[in-house]
Amino acid sequence: MRRTRRRRYRHTNSGAKCARLTREQLGIEPTARIACVVTTVEERFGIPVTLLTLPDGVEGAYAAPGGAPSIYVRGGGFAPRAPFTLAHELGHVRCGHAGRIIIDTVDTVGRPGGPPHEQQANAFAAEFLAPADGVDAIVDGRWADDLEVVVDVAAHFGVSTQVAFYQCSFCGHVKTYADTDARIRDGAHHPIWEARDVPTSGDILGTTTTDDLPRVSPLVGDGALRALLGGGASVEDAAGRDLDRVAALRDGLGLLGA
Repeated sequence: MRRTRRRRYRHTNSGAKCARLTREQLGIEPTARIACVVTTVEERFGIPVTLLTLPDGVEGAYAAPGGAPSIYVRGGGFAPRAPFTLAHELGHVRCGHAGRIIIDTVDTVGRPGGPPHEQQANAFAAEFLAPADGVDAIVDGRWADDLEVVVDVAAHFGVSTQVAFYQCSFCGHVKTYADTDARIRDGAHHPIWEARDVPTSGDILGTTTTDDLPRVSPLVGDGALRALLGGGASVEDAAGRDLDRVAALRDGLGLLGA
């Protein structure tokens, strides 16, 4: 039986709609897991993704100096969080958010509320990674108050338990939201994951460790910017000693804490 979906608000609805259209344009079926989000973003959208060691609290960033977008994501951390962060940054691009650089922290990625552009990006990320129609198919009439069901969704789409629960709730598969949410926050789902022994994802985000950082996108090329991100050049070298470009690049890296 199809459950009644919860009402989304204007900004979350527009973000989720943009994600559905994006998956359709990419030809990805609702029940299909995105095999590698990094590869999808780079090969299908031509947006370079750089994985970095970022300061505590910073999860990622979207920058578009000169109109050309690029994405930065914390690498080597909690594996299920990184795909959501990357999808969140892609949401900024696909939803047309203006601005030279947007810094996303633990308070903006995956958290309810916040500015409209962050609500849109969060809703985009959830729907892009675990679309509602696909969640319906996986749940198959069960109630997600049973954490086994939530883990089914999370494991299938490669997202965190929290993201899976958010989507299950939106799709109307949760009877007691506050109680189930509290159990997840208390870690009641951890034994279920441990019993399943789900293998680590083989995508770029799942296999990149802190020792591999920074992971600089092949789209960056072999110039000074690659050397800068890899620690082999100064800001002045990367900007060609153009004072305006030096200031812009230094400001952007400073905001990232890089």
